[in-house]
This record gives sequence, C-alpha cells and structure tokens, in this order.
Amino acid sequence: MVKAVMIKIEEAVVEKRGQRLLGPATFSLKCDGITAVVGPNGAGKSTLLRLIHGLDRTRSGEVNLPDFMGPQQQAFLFQHPILLRRSVQQNLKLPLKLRRMPAAIIDTEVVGIARDFGLEKLLEQDALLLSGGEKQKLALARALITKPKLLFLDEPSANLDRPSTLSIESALKSTAEQGCKVIVASHSIAQVSRLAEDVLFISDGVVNGPYLVSDFFNKPPIESARNWLREI
Repeated sequence: MVKAVMIKIEEAVVEKRGQRLLGPATFSLKCDGITAVVGPNGAGKSTLLRLIHGLDRTRSGEVNLPDFMGPQQQAFLFQHPILLRRSVQQNLKLPLKLRRMPAAIIDTEVVGIARDFGLEKLLEQDALLLSGGEKQKLALARALITKPKLLFLDEPSANLDRPSTLSIESALKSTAEQGCKVIVASHSIAQVSRLAEDVLFISDGVVNGPYLVSDFFNKPPIESARNWLREI
C-alpha cells in the first residue's frame, strides 16, 4: 500500500530569546484543500505558519514538506499587505521577473490575474493608493501569479468589509480547487466554517489536531478549545 504524501511536523519547537513560542508540535496535513489555524491571540498561529514556510527555524524537531512544495513553490500573504511603492502592474510583474520569465509571458500572466481579481482598470495606479480591500486583492494576486503549490495566509481579511472578505474567500476556494494547498490563520469562526476542511487549534504554543471543521465546532475535542469557543 502506497502511503499518502503529507506535510509532516515532528516534535518541532520554536524558541526566541529563550522563550518557547511553539511546540513540541507533531501533526500531519494533507497536501490539498484548505486548513485553518485557530486559537487565542498570541497562541502561536503566526509562528506556526512561519515555521512551516521556513521564516522561523526549529529549536528542535523537523518540518518535512514534499519535494513539489519547495521554497520556490510557496507563497505567504501577511495580515498587512507588503506592497512596492510602484504601480499595480509593476507589483504583479515582480515575482515573474525574479524568475526570469520572458516579457511576453509576464505581460500575459499579469493581464490574466488582474482580470481575475478585478484589478484590470487599476494596473497603472500606485499600489499604495489602493483601498484596503484592493491592496489585499493585489497582494493575493501577486502571491498566486507564480502558481504556488503551498499558500500561507495570516488573517487575510482582518479589517476588511464583507464584500472584500467574500471576494478573498472566493479566490482562496478557487486556488485550492486548482491543486494548491492553503493554510490560513483566522480569528473568524464564520470564515473558517465557510472555507476550511480541517482545523488546527493552538493554545499557549500547543498544537492540537487536525480536526474536521464540523467536529471541532460541534463538539470541541479538548477543554482549551471549549473554553476558547465560549469566550469568542
């Protein structure tokens, strides 16, 4: 019997300045679909995303990703979009230029993804002058233009209005359907219920799960999760 390819975290610990932020964490995730990471503020959600992505190093333990999810096949969308002080078009072109793709292909890809995200009329506009929702759409479009196999999002719709939030969620669903694994940290139970198939729960740096979303919300499996859900 062939074992399924998985994202595997084994006894991983993250420490900074002598303080343990995460772990030891051991769990496995499927390489498809959408996984949500939930828990109290400061519990370690962002640290977990950064660990899997390689932005934070383990003090001990291992992070094992399939070969097709190497660094060049990953993208990370931060809570506050990091955009260049350039036009929308130039922001979209940059990841492809860094990969030395031909100019004609770059132009085609930029036009296509701008259309998908409703940014086609804003290509010449300064990215920093966009609205909050438009900035987040641009950041997500720029992350997806390289067609990653693993996408991380840290509170992607924090402080956005409902139409912008639903637009981002629609794009994430489409991305997952096209074969990209999506791992999203979110404080919104409604968003997690709409988006995710399974969920990791973090409390005080301890990672629990994954659990099916319906199981987690209908019958929280551990006391810390029950307490958190009562408080939010």
